Amino acid sequence: INRTLFGRDAGVTLLVLVVTGLTVGRYQNRLEQLAATDKLTGLINRQAFDVLIRKAISQARRDTSRLSVVILDIDHFKDVNDTFGHMVGDEALKAVAGAVRGALRESDAVCRWGGEEFLVVLPGCGGGQALALAEKLRRAIAEESSLAELGVPRLTASLGVAELTPGDTADTLITRADKALYEAKAAGRD
Repeated sequence: INRTLFGRDAGVTLLVLVVTGLTVGRYQNRLEQLAATDKLTGLINRQAFDVLIRKAISQARRDTSRLSVVILDIDHFKDVNDTFGHMVGDEALKAVAGAVRGALRESDAVCRWGGEEFLVVLPGCGGGQALALAEKLRRAIAEESSLAELGVPRLTASLGVAELTPGDTADTLITRADKALYEAKAAGRD
């Protein structure tokens, strides 16, 4: 056996294996990111949020800390799509997602819940703080300047807030926030 040839072949094989491993690892990471991200807004998607909210609830119970959620719905968003088209509507959703993300604390998480609805989880945040943050989100959406560049008039949003109570599940917590959202809509929106 020619040891020089064997050593060179082993080195090339090792190099190929390392490059292949790195490529597969990056591809795997990209697939995981795509599976957890809403394609349009870049926010986490509902499937990933389901895991996140359950972990947040477990953590809040373990630490005996507070936890709240905010659900928000862009008021009359169908009118944006009907008047300006779905492409502009998509850009408006991206702008709202950016405004919401920009108004949150680093520890908070926001997902695109569906259509023009977004759901925010607020670890370490009680009901009063969550109401204040909801107002901050409402103002951020109403003041989002990039919407004017799209020709879209001022958007408003209705929001519902709920704080974690003993015995809550993710579903009951979100349901209470959703009920509060509908009360806000019934009371005149925005």
